[in-house]
Amino acid sequence: MNWARQDLFGDLRVRYGIKLGLAGLLALFMTQLLRLPSYNWAVVTAVVLMRAQFVGASSFKAMMRMTGTVAGAVVGVWLVGDFASTPAIFLSVLFLVMTFAGYNFGQVGTRQVPYAYFLLGVTTLTIVRDGLMNPGQAWQIGLYRTEEIFLGIISSLLVSSVLWPRYAQEEVLGAARDALRTVSQLVSQGSRIDMSADSSLETQEVRHTFLRQLAGLRNLLSAASRESTVFATRNSNYNAFLLSLKNLFHAAHDLGRHVADPVSLEHLRYEMDSLLAAILEEFDILTSSRSPGEIRRSNRLKIAPVAGQL
Repeated sequence: MNWARQDLFGDLRVRYGIKLGLAGLLALFMTQLLRLPSYNWAVVTAVVLMRAQFVGASSFKAMMRMTGTVAGAVVGVWLVGDFASTPAIFLSVLFLVMTFAGYNFGQVGTRQVPYAYFLLGVTTLTIVRDGLMNPGQAWQIGLYRTEEIFLGIISSLLVSSVLWPRYAQEEVLGAARDALRTVSQLVSQGSRIDMSADSSLETQEVRHTFLRQLAGLRNLLSAASRESTVFATRNSNYNAFLLSLKNLFHAAHDLGRHVADPVSLEHLRYEMDSLLAAILEEFDILTSSRSPGEIRRSNRLKIAPVAGQL
């Protein structure tokens, strides 16, 4: 029974579902505790921020959401309070604000800074819409909106940081090893002489797996750089690793497309087998786990017969 329970909670999908539900309930509870007139934006904020499953990514997204919300609340209250009675100026300034927010939100990149501009536009439009009915209460509407967003942020950060926290920098090494294992599998398949239709389909499946792993590794590195300043200072090293990994993948893929005919390979059978064994051994060394400070075991790649005979 305990084993089944541990296995259930070991599933990331189950953990994410529990954390998402708790974040939403906590946001709802806090809005009721503070007697806010609405709870919609608090719950929506908690749900949206929980999509970023890593602590660093969710913290950065929360900061951008809060920044955009505060800026949008200030702009919205200012527009309704000062220009609600002059439609020409009011509509012109609102148009400029929405254009500015929309343009910058279109510059979507890995840093997610444009997310703040999105919240700037949405918050401004929401406060303007609700404030036009009662301009004298525009500041209160902006305050309630900001409080709701803040409660949603607090709820999501508490749950993601306390309950089964995930740190991207702890998963980078495992993801890199998985990608190297996939390249090793591609090398092993590409060295075959009898490339049948089934093996070709298998190779295509391995290629798709590697591309998914490479994209996931990029996302992990981006999230990890937000979790640690020390990690961020080494981004150039990690980018160089990604480039080397990609080049290694292309080399392994080319190996399978340029296999010589079996008759020619028979003369180099021993050398090619030795080289392949040394390459696969190197992959095994790179993907094996080692304790901190443990010296990596030596390989036979430099002394493979093919290295001095071809």
